[in-house]
This record gives sequence, C-alpha cells and structure tokens, in this order.
Amino acid sequence: MSCNWPVVSLQEISSRIGDGLHGTPKYDETGEYFFINGNNLSNGKILITDKTKRASQVEFEKHKKELTDRSILVSINGTLGNVALYDGENVFLGKSACYLNVKPNVNKLYIRYVLESSHFQNYIHSLATGSTIKNVSLKLIRDYTFKLPPANVQEKVSNTLASLDAQIDINRQINQTLEQIAQAIFKSWFVDFEPVKAKINALAAGGSEEDALLAAMQAISGKNKAQLTRLQTDNPEHYNQLRTTAELFPSAMQDSELGEIPEGWEVKKLSEMVELIGGGTPKKSEPSFWNGHICWFSVRDVPESGNIFVIDTLEKITDDGLQRSSTKLLPIGTTIITARGTVGKLALTGTPTAMNQSCYGVISSDESGPYFNYLRLCKAVETLQRNTHGAVFDTITRSTFETVSQPNPGISLRKQFETFVRPQFERIKSNVAQVKILSELRDSMLPKLLSGDIGIDESLKGRKVLG
Repeated sequence: MSCNWPVVSLQEISSRIGDGLHGTPKYDETGEYFFINGNNLSNGKILITDKTKRASQVEFEKHKKELTDRSILVSINGTLGNVALYDGENVFLGKSACYLNVKPNVNKLYIRYVLESSHFQNYIHSLATGSTIKNVSLKLIRDYTFKLPPANVQEKVSNTLASLDAQIDINRQINQTLEQIAQAIFKSWFVDFEPVKAKINALAAGGSEEDALLAAMQAISGKNKAQLTRLQTDNPEHYNQLRTTAELFPSAMQDSELGEIPEGWEVKKLSEMVELIGGGTPKKSEPSFWNGHICWFSVRDVPESGNIFVIDTLEKITDDGLQRSSTKLLPIGTTIITARGTVGKLALTGTPTAMNQSCYGVISSDESGPYFNYLRLCKAVETLQRNTHGAVFDTITRSTFETVSQPNPGISLRKQFETFVRPQFERIKSNVAQVKILSELRDSMLPKLLSGDIGIDESLKGRKVLG
C-alpha cells in the first residue's frame, strides 16, 4: 500500500543535481554541438530546431556538464517545469535548465513522471521567485519530496504511463505527416506550378491536349500512365476527380510582378484576400468573466507541430466575459496567427474560440476554403515575420499583410484543392481529439498512480475503454 512507501527527496535519489552554463558560449554555425535551454525540453524529449544555437567541440568541452544515461533535464528559469530525458544528444545546457542524474537503483522513467506530475509542477510554480522572469533554485529542486514505491511498482507505473505516451506520440507523428502532405500539395500546385508545367512540357514535346491533360494528372497524383489506366478501371470516381482537377490548370504561363505565374491567375496582396479579426482580454479582476466554457486562445495554446487544430485552451471565459470585452468568437476553421512578441505561429480553430489581443483571426474574403486559407498563410509567414514592426516587441500589424503578394488561382481550382486536402485535415482534427482524450486519461492517472491511490490493474480498465 502507498502508506508504506517511503518519502524521499530528489537529492536522495540523485547522484548529482546541477544547472547549466551561466553565460553565453561562442557560437559556431557549423558546430556539431547544440546549446539548449528550457524551451528545448518538451514531453520528455530534447527538441533541436534549425534555430537552436550551435557550438564547436572545443566550446562544448569547456562548458559541458556531467550528463549521462541517467540524466533528466528540467527547465527552471523563465519557462518552468519542462522535462526531457537525456539520450546522448550532443547538447550542453544554458542556465534555464538543470539536470538530475538519477541513481541506478531508481527507475529513471518513473522520476520523469514524478517531475511531470501536477504536485511537482505546482511546487515549483508556487515557490519560484522573480517578478518578471520566474526562477527556481537548485535547493528547491533538491528539497522536493515524494513517495517512492518498490522497484517493481516503479516499473509497472512507468510502463503504463509510457504506453499512453507512445500512443499520443504516434498520433502526433501521423499528424505531422498529414500536414506535410497537405503542404506538399499546396506547394506543387500554387508555388511550383507543377501541373501547369507538366502540360507545357507535354505540348512542347509535340503531344496533344489529351497528352497534356494526362501529364497534369500524373503531376497531381504522382502516378504514371499505367497506374492511371488501372485507376480508371478500379476507381473511376477518383480518376474522374483527378481529370476534373487537371482540367482546371492552364497550359501556359504569363509574366507578373512575381515572375512567371500560370496564365489567367492574378497577383493579389494578402490583405485583399483575407479579413482580419482582432482579439481582446476580459478583465482579469472580474471573476464572472473567467473559468467558463468558451476557449480563449493565447500564444501558450499554439499547437505542437502537425497538430494544427485548437480544440482546447489553458484558459476559458464565460458568455459574460465574451460579451463585455473586445474579444470575439471565431468560427470553426478560422486561422489564428500570433502577432506580437512570438509572431507568426499558426493554428486552426477546431471549436468556436475567442482569443487575446496579441493575435489575429484570419478568414478568407475571397471565398477560399479554410484549409486553402491556412496553407496560404503558412506560405506567407516568413515574409510577415520579416516585415514586423515595433521597437520593443516584434509586431505584425494590419499593414504587414499588405507586404505579402501571392498568385491567386481561380475560385474553381481553389475549391477543388479544398476537396483534395479536406481528408488530411479532417483526420488531423480527429487525431487531435484522440490525443486530448489520451492526455486527459494520462494526466488523471498520473497523480493516482504515483501516490498509490489506484493500482495498475485499475488503471488498465480506463485504457480498455479507448478500444
């Protein structure tokens, strides 16, 4: 029983607890070692991006810490409580992260879940110091106490929670792949103009209009002639959809301010193709405005890569808060873009959602569908970020949307594209809902398993419900 489990501190179960470099290393864009901070830790993993600073081996050797296969990393400055297992990555730590080297007789994965528990997270957030940037001392980390069950229980608890995490990761990976597919189709049709170029090449080689049409169908589907012939027999409905889509692409290019674009397409400013909706924050001092049922989006709610859809938010407001503030309820399918501080992060509303004033809701004003609209915003983000304003914070303003121009195809092709990619987006949305269910189950089980309030057999009953 849990009442017999000893209470231990993190100091007692660790051979060493230390923090990262209090300073800045010499960066080297060609270096093979990465300088990471708390923001690089997420869901038990170290995240390395193309924006992560690099350094040489010489610099790494100067500043490296005693990271081993027993190390767990925790963010303790600025962003608090992110956790990752160290797995031999070529990294060294900044001051916003600390490390715990868990003793061999303690299950490292179990300690990860201890650190992710609401009990530990509440502990560090409630005791953190600093008026602007919150900080947690190593002493607070060392002094944290919790119940430690026998080794066999540690293993069972860890395996149960890790199984749920694995299911969540699979859904997230599927979503990343699905978004990449949708992005690739958009790029092929509306950036690289591959179906148009396929028609042009077929005609230039002496082919007929029918040959050009088949070439465009191949570019759209990725199938060769023989595969298209089989598709016509096996799935005539899909074949006809491909043919209809290919017919919507012209077979010539024209000059424009952006260079050559497909014949008949227009170049338009983004501001001419979308409508921007501002946000707002109900008074924090008015309790009746908060803890309601309406999702209220801020930058903290930006989905992880691939998940795209927002179906839940950290904070919610009431009908009163919505009606008595400048925030507005965005319909499902609205693209949200973060516009101040952290700029250019995108999300799609999967449920009616309000948002704060640091974001814009972006809906189509030219009859484009929500998924085409989202993907053209994805294409525009880099330019929007580059053209931000603001002396203190980078800010995307309404005028920033006038700095982006894009080729705009006819409405028939845009609608056909929407039909083409809708299955990918709907599956992503379904997977996001499944991740939410799994995450809620995991989060509800976590404190009960760690405290011994429920046993492993009881927890498994909840998992069987998911089928």
